[in-house]
Amino acid sequence: MTAWSIPTIMAVTAGDLVGPRLAPAGLGFVTLFFGIGQSIGPALGGYLADVSKSFTLSFLVAGALSLVGMILSFYLEKPAKI
Repeated sequence: MTAWSIPTIMAVTAGDLVGPRLAPAGLGFVTLFFGIGQSIGPALGGYLADVSKSFTLSFLVAGALSLVGMILSFYLEKPAKI
């Protein structure tokens, strides 16, 4: 349930942060970096698994990057009240 809610949450957040006129551009910006992560992630995870002979390091890196993203999300600008 949570994995497929991400596009909806990102669309709403983009609209809240940049307004309805620029929401499509904001969502496109988010989607660009989401796509970059999806293309680099498996290659990096596979490389780390090959080097360490285990997926443990790959999972630790993924978890650490998720934690960094969560912490950075606290610094997002609050949307203005309408």
